[in-house]
Amino acid sequence: TDLIGISGIEYTMESELTPNIALRTGKQIIEVNNLGKAVRQTDLIEPTSGNNVITTLDLGLQKVLEEALEQNIKNTYAEQMKEYRENQAKYDTEVAERGGAPLQLAQVGAAVVMDVQTMEILGMCSYPPFDPNIFTGGLTTEEFETLFHDPRNPLFNNAISSSGAPGSIFKMVTGVAGLMEGVVTLDEQIDDKGNWPEGSDNSDALHCWIYPYYYLHKDQNLELAIKNSCNFYFYTIADRLGNSLLSKWAELFGLTTKTNVELLGEKAGQMAGQSTLYTPGTAPSGTSKLVYLAIVNLLKDACTELNMTYEDSVYERVALDLMALVDVDKPGTEIRRILRSDLNIPLYYIRSATQTRLDWDVNDFITQIKWNRTANASSGIGQSVTLLTPVGVARYISAIVNGGKVYDATLIKDIVTPDGESIMASQTNLVRDLDIPEEYLTAVMNGMHGVISGEDGTAADEFANFKYKNDVGGKTGTAQVSTIDLENNSWFIAYAPFESPEIAVVVYIPHGYKGILSSYTAREVIEYYLDKKSQPEEVYTIPQSNTIVP
Repeated sequence: TDLIGISGIEYTMESELTPNIALRTGKQIIEVNNLGKAVRQTDLIEPTSGNNVITTLDLGLQKVLEEALEQNIKNTYAEQMKEYRENQAKYDTEVAERGGAPLQLAQVGAAVVMDVQTMEILGMCSYPPFDPNIFTGGLTTEEFETLFHDPRNPLFNNAISSSGAPGSIFKMVTGVAGLMEGVVTLDEQIDDKGNWPEGSDNSDALHCWIYPYYYLHKDQNLELAIKNSCNFYFYTIADRLGNSLLSKWAELFGLTTKTNVELLGEKAGQMAGQSTLYTPGTAPSGTSKLVYLAIVNLLKDACTELNMTYEDSVYERVALDLMALVDVDKPGTEIRRILRSDLNIPLYYIRSATQTRLDWDVNDFITQIKWNRTANASSGIGQSVTLLTPVGVARYISAIVNGGKVYDATLIKDIVTPDGESIMASQTNLVRDLDIPEEYLTAVMNGMHGVISGEDGTAADEFANFKYKNDVGGKTGTAQVSTIDLENNSWFIAYAPFESPEIAVVVYIPHGYKGILSSYTAREVIEYYLDKKSQPEEVYTIPQSNTIVP
């Protein structure tokens, strides 16, 4: 009749919670007569209860966090629908041009609040939520339909298992890496020159979000570049670093490894590079899967025009052989050889002047999965195929503001026996000390403070009337994930108080349009936390065994 934990803390800490293990199970020794009837009890070992597991969660903060995130997602969706209705013709055209796949708007999200000194999680939620109480008595048909047929997947923990392109919240990694590797100094000023690299006239050239008013980002040092979120500055630093050093610092900040929080299903983030974009011999996924399908269709169309037909498996194999040329510097000759030898496509057709050359088309697709200077620059501002998790970002921001120390995250405050004895008080597990000079971190934190409180900070308008605006540092992140701006990922990160940081807040809304829109949740939580600091601390009692509390 015991309740058994099957997910969450109830699962990972089951051995502590359950009374039903040999160590705690009671025992009776009974003497029986020759008829098997109990005559007397000769010994009795009383059973003991399981231990109490005390989490790090602040219940009041958790409630505020959940309510704020839900409202935030609803507000964001309403903003997107308003924008869509005002520009419906534009968006309908963009949807049609990509084949009719429907718009993806804000429906889910996650938020994490972390103690920056201990990496204790004070609040963590995933939207949409579900009521765990329904599992204790068996699911009704309606409950089953709600949980398992909801396209938003309520059972999926977005806080630890989802990952998305981070956008500008990654810029502090690039900045710190640049300083630590000596490719930039705190005093060096970089002017936004419009297209990047300077002098590029390609219509697809990289440029800052402020373009064409790029002259407003003149004389950017690191602090100003963070405050203004100047893409051109961080393109330049990422270019100087190269992918190897940029990836090194993403890893050092713990963004590409798990935080080891005591929950099932945590996912590690990934840093953009050739191996994540595409590695020959591996199954295509993400961008490389789109390229693979495009090449397959291109080959089918060419052969159909030539009245040649092959099994699908042939086109698929040839597509993979062509994609393997991603490691070849100038693959034109090899592309033509494969098309001729494997599909018998004549050279005159490949080089036909009456159409776009087939070998050029193939090469254009291969270029999309080839790591290059432009892709590396994009990764410096959190674009390309860099993917981060909310809990991983919370650990990274904590390390920025706690002096450069990366710890494992934790949800366990203590384990207490039924007699009240503490047997495992929370202990922080230091992963690494990054040994970042104080002046570097101060510049980064000042830049994040300017985002909120600076006269023209990128989040200044949203915090203009916030009573604690001078006590907060933050950063917006808007990551492009498709050709339609409404589908951008939205991130907002913050820390408080500014002078002596205690908490980091991370809000992530996939397809949330603009990073600034996610600031609502952070404002609500920070206001609650700072208000509470001046009030008496509430005392919570430990619930009885086998009971569920909200």
